Amino acid sequence: MDKNIEIMAALRAKVLQLVDLYESEKKKTSRLTVEINDLRKQLRNSEMETGALKDENYKLKFAVAFKSPGGAQNAKKMIDELVQEIDECMALLNR
Repeated sequence: MDKNIEIMAALRAKVLQLVDLYESEKKKTSRLTVEINDLRKQLRNSEMETGALKDENYKLKFAVAFKSPGGAQNAKKMIDELVQEIDECMALLNR
């Protein structure tokens, strides 16, 4: 009978240890999920900021193109590139 009690006590200790490990991993998973969500939010914000900066950069290049010597040529080239990009987008939409 003592041997059965020892086996039960050892089993109980292992079950308790397993439950503790489970709870620990559950907390870790929860913490990592929150961290992942925060990083995704930061990524979205960075992508939006990058897009805004690219737009601003393009506008500045366009403004400089008009003011520089040969500005009309540079501006025409940039406008042609925009028209080509719009045509490509329209072609994709028509598919």
